[in-house]
Amino acid sequence: MNRKSIIWGAFIGVFWSLHAWSAAAPPLPDLLNAIASGTESEKVKAINRLEELGVANEAAVAVLTSQLQSDSAAVRAHAVHALGALKAAGSTQAVLPLAFDKNAEVRQAAIFALRELKPGPQLTVPILDRILQDADPKVRMQVLSLVAEVGKPAVPALMKLLDQEESALWGCSALGAIGPDAAAAVPAVTKLLGADHPPKLRLEAAMALSSIGPAAAAALPELTAILDQKDPVVLPGAIFAVGRLGPAGKSSEKKLHELAAEEEPFTRVIATWALCKLNPDNQKLLADSLPALVAALIDKEPRTRAAATKCLVDLKSRPSLLMPLVEKFAEGANSASMENIVEVVAEVGAPAVPVLVKALAEPPLRARVAAILGRLGPDARKAAPALAEVLGQDKSPAVRREALIALGAIGPFAAEQSSAIAKVLKDDDSQLRAAACYALGKIGPLAIGSKNDLLECLKSDDELCRMAAAWALTRVDPNCPEGSRESVPCLVKELFNADPHIRMEAVAALQALGPQAREAIPALKKVADDDPLAPIRLAADEAIKAVAK
Repeated sequence: MNRKSIIWGAFIGVFWSLHAWSAAAPPLPDLLNAIASGTESEKVKAINRLEELGVANEAAVAVLTSQLQSDSAAVRAHAVHALGALKAAGSTQAVLPLAFDKNAEVRQAAIFALRELKPGPQLTVPILDRILQDADPKVRMQVLSLVAEVGKPAVPALMKLLDQEESALWGCSALGAIGPDAAAAVPAVTKLLGADHPPKLRLEAAMALSSIGPAAAAALPELTAILDQKDPVVLPGAIFAVGRLGPAGKSSEKKLHELAAEEEPFTRVIATWALCKLNPDNQKLLADSLPALVAALIDKEPRTRAAATKCLVDLKSRPSLLMPLVEKFAEGANSASMENIVEVVAEVGAPAVPVLVKALAEPPLRARVAAILGRLGPDARKAAPALAEVLGQDKSPAVRREALIALGAIGPFAAEQSSAIAKVLKDDDSQLRAAACYALGKIGPLAIGSKNDLLECLKSDDELCRMAAAWALTRVDPNCPEGSRESVPCLVKELFNADPHIRMEAVAALQALGPQAREAIPALKKVADDDPLAPIRLAADEAIKAVAK
């Protein structure tokens, strides 16, 4: 489940949505009128509102499409972006010309829209050679993403770009974005490794081969020659490409050993990684290599730290081997190095919690670290006190919100932090108060000491806080009549939400309310009969039994 579903599943998303739109959103006809006839700023504002609402009916699509011819680049850019974000079926032909608009922001938005609309290779491939030559780097990055999504059908068109030096660079980048499905281009890309080509192009060709992976084994002789030449520009790409070949690159092992002994830290790191990739079953080699790779996480050079991070994440070492080394080097790490360390341990799981707790001391990393801890859920229980400290120390609403969501994910194991969480219920920021309600609700009955604070939130003038507190009370004290009066209507509505996580949460919350939710029985019966997912239908049956007592 993604993070948005976690919040929405707990109804915080519902509350935030209500809060954002209950008073602020004009009726749809007014929005469409503003888009059609307002000033530039009014048009842009209304287009953004329409996109946020997610309305993609015929009238909305028609008025957005009409704005693709606007004299204002800002209006064109926002309109085409909205058509993509709304996945407006049938607008592809209108969007295509904007990929060549005179304004770079419009072109970038148009490529984004094409990615979202997924028109298929028959429309996309014919324009690849033109859009790949766009001078704006932001547009090019969007194009590479589009090419990666088109995939294998784009390869023949991209190979034509390799014939001209001015277009070959982007042709290699695009083929690399496709990855293994670009195997047919290996011979053409390999020719670009020759010393008669510019170093930058040779590097891009090597990186494309590295992305293609084992299917690029035919290029090994040329790659090995680059390992011999040690051209400082091209060498890193060749090492990456040989490493990506895996065991098929074994004939280059001796040269990689030599490079792993080089004084230059960046070369040592990537050559050490490549040796491990050539010998994936050699656990001793991996264990012997890890200290050098982890030590590079605190290197003074950003490039070396980034390479070490990428290599360690790729190797997926056992936590029992990795974490003792990481903990050792984290002791003396500065903020920049700690950022790389966090990336390395992000997917390690519970063994990474001590290092992540240490990283919470670095303000720039707190939101990212809290998000990682939130994904760990109860496994991050030892981080609960540190997350509670963040609530009192950090001034950033975004950081504090992530900390609250993480505490909620930890659930009952964060019960000792309930009082710290309850203090946030008095914050001026309504979204923070709602997130605090979420955390207390997920802690459940063990947060009973916060019941009076939640009841006080029910008196708030802010609809977001009232609804969030009402939901939390169904978890903290299901027998609380004040909470049930506020929550039942909201829960009934969400029984029919498009997101199955939300529907399941609504069923569970109504079941927890028991007889206090009797008015929900007709809706629950409809869910039990008609919901497309069997687990939700069964859960609704059980909820009916609890509610009907």
